[in-house]
Amino acid sequence: MNQTMLALAGFGLFFTGLHLLAGSIQPMVGKKMRQFLASVSRGSVSKALAGSLLGALTQSTTAAAFVCIGLLNSRALPVATILGLIAWSSVGTSLLVFIAAVDVRVVGFYVIGLVGVAHLFNAGRMLVARQIIAFLFALGVLLIGLGMVKEISAGLHQSVWVQEFMVFAAQAALINFIIGVLVTLITQSSASVTILIVTFCAAGILPFTDATLMVLGSSIGSGFSVVLATSHLNARQRQLAFYQCLVKFAGVLAFVPLAWAAQYWISAEQLRVLAEIPIATRIALVYLLLQVSGAFVTTIFQGQLMPILDRLCPIDQDNGLEEPRYIYDEAAQDADTAVILATREQDRLLQILADFLDTKRSNGGPATNRIPTAELHHASRQLAEKIKDFMEETALKNQSDEAIQNIFALQSRNEAIISLLDSLHSFVSTLQNSGPQTEGSSASMVESLHFILELLRDTVANDEDPDMLLMLTSDRGQLMEKIRAAVLEDTSLQLGERQALFICTSVFERIIWLLRQIALTRFAANDSTPEPLSSL
Repeated sequence: MNQTMLALAGFGLFFTGLHLLAGSIQPMVGKKMRQFLASVSRGSVSKALAGSLLGALTQSTTAAAFVCIGLLNSRALPVATILGLIAWSSVGTSLLVFIAAVDVRVVGFYVIGLVGVAHLFNAGRMLVARQIIAFLFALGVLLIGLGMVKEISAGLHQSVWVQEFMVFAAQAALINFIIGVLVTLITQSSASVTILIVTFCAAGILPFTDATLMVLGSSIGSGFSVVLATSHLNARQRQLAFYQCLVKFAGVLAFVPLAWAAQYWISAEQLRVLAEIPIATRIALVYLLLQVSGAFVTTIFQGQLMPILDRLCPIDQDNGLEEPRYIYDEAAQDADTAVILATREQDRLLQILADFLDTKRSNGGPATNRIPTAELHHASRQLAEKIKDFMEETALKNQSDEAIQNIFALQSRNEAIISLLDSLHSFVSTLQNSGPQTEGSSASMVESLHFILELLRDTVANDEDPDMLLMLTSDRGQLMEKIRAAVLEDTSLQLGERQALFICTSVFERIIWLLRQIALTRFAANDSTPEPLSSL
């Protein structure tokens, strides 16, 4: 019973350490890391080194894939470079596997002791120090748990059920391969499964051949787990996950013939030298060779793999407006990435505002291409609400002063966009219900507003100078008063029609004011920290 409890405790500490390690590393893979990746990943060698560094920091191909998705959505790097980072990130995850091949429990005790000393002297007062302490604590817990598993595993080879399992697994090579696939799908990390395999090999539980087959299976399982973890994302984002899966498959397909051919190339003397290498180190080398092979093959044939990605995950150009194109749940972990992606979603809304007026313009394009105002309002409102929920989740997960300030500014602008969507819908609906006699009087307002909204579309899409937009949305109070007075004095219109036009002028004025507030904060964000909107 004591052995069983110690084994459970060891596994518990190991997987808890992995979870804490991923959480502690996440704040470190922030804005500076993205800037570093963007600056160094230019050539083939630099992409390989940068991708390996990303994998070493995240220690998870799934986490690395989400970082790369953030880089793609924020346009920090071109697609070809991001694919290179994804391919080589698996190589970096082998670092922890090699650490597991040595005696690590003593190191874990020292690391935990160092964390205790840091807390004793209140070293966590600074944010950077807190992040380092959290990382060291997670690493210490992981190493202690791994050390406990190793110690318990040393006596397991004498267990009856372990011997029976080995006899069962030895009946067919496919069994070991499937075990590797299934366990990795559960843990979602081929590195963690390989670490356990290394531990069992060192304890004499697994022979080298069976362990190698399990490592091959864990690599395939890791590819499938990345695809499953990103199944809720859009097609472009899922393509990166499928590419990661292809990297894993390519590694296995390249490794198997190499291993088969090696038995004819390597001499008996070389085999004896290899046999003297500890089995744990040999398994770690197998894992590393798998990752390098996959990255190398997919890098060479990257151009040929793109059509395969398009077939595996076709990009639907007709995705509804209400579906987010850039934000995804995992991006809320990092405030900088979340703000960039949410801003891009807001830009999508700003670029469709002019479409609200198509049904009221005589030259608004073919009638078959016009989206009904109510449908457009409903879809855009849904997207705005999803952006709002995303930013609220980001605020809960990022509590630093700078993050909260940026998130608050973005939330304020989002509320202004929601008000603008409602106002545009109200403006068009009021005109539609005012009768045909008002079309001549309202045409100038519609065309003026459409011109400003088209200017907003171009300014946002091309990141142009907003001076013209800000000038056109400046205070027009006196002009609107004159227009309202003319409407009230126009006896050619019935009372209800004059009332409708009067309401439209008020809504028009509010739309212009909202556009100015949004423009001020949206384009200020390009140069500095976004400024909060004034009270609406």
